[in-house]
Amino acid sequence: MGFIFWKQQSGGNEESKGCNYFKWFNEDNGEERDATIGRQRRKIYALEKLVLVSEKRVKFLIGVMCFLGFVSVILVCKLYKIC
Repeated sequence: MGFIFWKQQSGGNEESKGCNYFKWFNEDNGEERDATIGRQRRKIYALEKLVLVSEKRVKFLIGVMCFLGFVSVILVCKLYKIC
């Protein structure tokens, strides 16, 4: 990793003079920034996929619980000969 140097902007009036350190800093770390964005996108994709799988499992388990509840009501009715 190299050193980051900055220089004062030349020209213009006294009010617009300033340091362009941040411009250089952003340009030098462009590849690192892109790699970070790529990693974050992969994490987001993995989390979205996990959420979809979890939603499917929850829906399946709710369906199984409803079915078992219905079967239980029928068995209780048959056991006590209510129906």
